[in-house]
Amino acid sequence: MTELIRNHCGAARAAKTVHQLSLSEQRNAGEFEKSRVSKFVHSSDSRVQRAVVLIESRMGQKVTPEAAASHVGLSSRQFTRVFQEQLELTTKKFIIETRLRHARWLVENGNLSMTEIAYQTGFSDCAHFATTFKAKFGASPSSFRQKPIVNQKSAEAEA
Repeated sequence: MTELIRNHCGAARAAKTVHQLSLSEQRNAGEFEKSRVSKFVHSSDSRVQRAVVLIESRMGQKVTPEAAASHVGLSSRQFTRVFQEQLELTTKKFIIETRLRHARWLVENGNLSMTEIAYQTGFSDCAHFATTFKAKFGASPSSFRQKPIVNQKSAEAEA
C-alpha cells in the first residue's frame, strides 16, 4: 500500500499515511493522540519514520533509543547516526520532547497534580520534570496551567 501511495502521490504523502495509519483511531482518543498527527515529523528514511511512529505512539514512555533501534533492525550506533542525520536531533532528545509535549497537554488541559503528571510522563520526580519543562518551554509547568475562564475574560477586558 505504501509503495502505491509513494508512486502516485510522492514519498512525503506515503510517509504521512504510514504515520497516520499507525495511530489507531479510537472512539475515545484524547486530544493529545489526535494532535500528534498535526505535529507530523517526516523523514525520508523509512526506518527513522517507523521509529518516530513507535516513540509517538507510546508518547515517549517505555521506549529507549536502543529499543527503537532494535524495532527497526539497526544497531544502536547506526540507528543513532541515521536518526540524527535525518531529524537533526538525537533519539533521546526526541523521546524527551515527545514526553514534554504530552506533559504540557496534561498541564494545560487536565487537573492532575504536577507530581502525577511527572510520573505519568516518565519523569523520576517532580523537580526533574519541572526543570526539564522550564528548559524546554521557558516557564514552569504551573504557569502553563489554564486559568479559569473568568480570569481570562477579566484580563481581556483590562487589556
